[in-house]
Amino acid sequence: MRTRIVSAVILAPVVLALIGLGGFPYRALVAIAGFLMLFEWVSITGRQWEPNLRVASYGLAALTMGALFFSGAGMLALIFIVIGMLALFGAGIAYNTPRWPVAGYLYASLAAFSLIYLREGEGTGLLAIAYLFVLVWATDIFAYFVGKTLKGPKLAPSISPGKTISGAVGGLILAVACTSVFLLSFSVALSAGAIALMAVLSIVSQAGDLFESWVKRRFGVKDSGWIIPGHGGILDRVDGLVAAAIAMALLGWLIGYQPFA
Repeated sequence: MRTRIVSAVILAPVVLALIGLGGFPYRALVAIAGFLMLFEWVSITGRQWEPNLRVASYGLAALTMGALFFSGAGMLALIFIVIGMLALFGAGIAYNTPRWPVAGYLYASLAAFSLIYLREGEGTGLLAIAYLFVLVWATDIFAYFVGKTLKGPKLAPSISPGKTISGAVGGLILAVACTSVFLLSFSVALSAGAIALMAVLSIVSQAGDLFESWVKRRFGVKDSGWIIPGHGGILDRVDGLVAAAIAMALLGWLIGYQPFA
């Protein structure tokens, strides 16, 4: 726990500063994180992959993250993502393992695309990404402490034995409350739709956490990596954020709904 706290104290200000700066510094942060996510995915799922398939995954991820860095979350990046997905699918078919390479590539590239897309939203980008981080962090923190305090039935014992139903519900309720206070502090009026969106994103965040736990359990891995002392890998820290960011970006793109606008 001491190592986890020290790592968080050192890394959090750097990450928050880059989020605040936006632009190329923020894109660099997201692009590097996106590539590391793909790297960790391959380390978890790709032990039996042909070497050429691993190299192709790294190369396509690097190209996609480069496109996101230089052009942002626009059409060029989407073209790279589609081309990369098709290329990996074809390579995976050739080596009889298409599912995991394509899933990992989409997981990392769509996460990076969504995080940049939300941050660079016209006029409200910084508030949007801050809203997302507050919601996901509050969900994670409160779910942990409520679950430890109240205990009770397990949420998904075969996937993540430590998670409880009480923690999931407590995390959801308190994250919505915390995020509501955050928005009100910026004079953003709350509506039923805004509260419903918070609840949906909190649930999606917890589902993303469970998904990553399932992948690790599926391949017999405890941590996704070692890059963050006391925390494991990038995937271990951003699993909920990835799912919520993709869901929020998709909703914003489909219906243009921004509760913080």
